[in-house]
Amino acid sequence: MKKFNTLSAVLSALILSFAFSVSASANSSWVWITQTRPYDVLPFVIVGTLVAETLLIDRAGKIEKAFKTFFFVLVGNILSFITPYIIYDNFSEPYSSAGYSLSEILARGPYYTVGTAFLFLTLIIEMPFVYFFLRKDSENRKKLMAAIAAANILTTLLTALTERILCQGRW
Repeated sequence: MKKFNTLSAVLSALILSFAFSVSASANSSWVWITQTRPYDVLPFVIVGTLVAETLLIDRAGKIEKAFKTFFFVLVGNILSFITPYIIYDNFSEPYSSAGYSLSEILARGPYYTVGTAFLFLTLIIEMPFVYFFLRKDSENRKKLMAAIAAANILTTLLTALTERILCQGRW
């Protein structure tokens, strides 16, 4: 494990850098500067994420069953994407989103779709799900687990970066 110390330290620092706010703007309102919102970018990001994760997991995990890999990556992504909204909708009283569509919720506030919490939920939900269904098809289970983790971290970071470049706002 010593050979992965530097890599894990760099990845940990990168992940944690998204967790801390640079400044606080109390009592001010969020204003989107660009016309593009995170949900406008979402369809394109979803396609790119699914393709990238499928290829990375299928090749690096040595599964060689692209359709099966795609199916479980798709279902895993759906589960990991929907979970935060289910949690928010059911456990955020009195700030519930009842009566508002997802696009209305996202348009009203500074809500980037992808952040640190999203990455952790992805790793907690999607990784075991995809691994469970593909482990028997892989030649090396450790490589499969590493491929799933790497694919999810990479696509989450690229999605967050894309959102923050294309969808800008300020307090």
